[in-house]
Amino acid sequence: MTEAGQGERLPSSVDGLLELAFAGYVQRIGLYLALAAGIFAVYVAIEFAPFPPDGVAREAAYIAGSLVADALLVGAVAMGIAARIAGKPLTSRAVLGAATDRWLPVMGALTITNFFVSYTSDLGALGPDRGPFMFAAPLFWLLWGAMALSGPVAALSSDPPALAIVTGFARAVAISLRLQNLARLCLVAFAAVVPLLLGEIVYDLMHQHGIGHALFWANAPIDALATGPLAALQTVFALDFARRGRSTSSG
Repeated sequence: MTEAGQGERLPSSVDGLLELAFAGYVQRIGLYLALAAGIFAVYVAIEFAPFPPDGVAREAAYIAGSLVADALLVGAVAMGIAARIAGKPLTSRAVLGAATDRWLPVMGALTITNFFVSYTSDLGALGPDRGPFMFAAPLFWLLWGAMALSGPVAALSSDPPALAIVTGFARAVAISLRLQNLARLCLVAFAAVVPLLLGEIVYDLMHQHGIGHALFWANAPIDALATGPLAALQTVFALDFARRGRSTSSG
């Protein structure tokens, strides 16, 4: 990651990190809410596009569209918070420009994470066959939480965009799964899993009661509202994990 992770403005306590994440998000909330509205607009466009009735193509479009839109918001939040930590007075336009420059690696890292979460959804108690694997769910939630840091890490990486897709993902997992970061990772993982579980519950309820547009309402509002605050939380803890790793190595 960039030098933002080395700033003296990064708090050491969990309370301080949470306050920083909140303050960093609120600082440019207008920009972030505008990008969140863009995420919702992507879902609306997909929902009312003329896809085949089987729903497979529409679901694939939802996944692709959300990755494209989420990546810009995640990158913007990461850049904005990193600038705040480093004490750099960037404008919202500069933050958006920096996020656009790092859009590819962020989207790539998020794609890897999304693929793994989808592939292991049953093991994480999200899929239709989740019953037999409930005991393993917390372990996979921790792993998902670690992988979810890859978006902000890729955004703040100094590696070339294509390389940052891989290195951002690898670094996120490596710094998160260190033993000294386990307790804090539990907090980050819980925050990342809650929107997934909520979406699953909303979809199941709407599907059982025959309510239309179940896939849309189970994904669009939650994704649009949760992506920005989650990115703020993930950014500050990713920087904290990296700093704690350096402190351990130097000690």
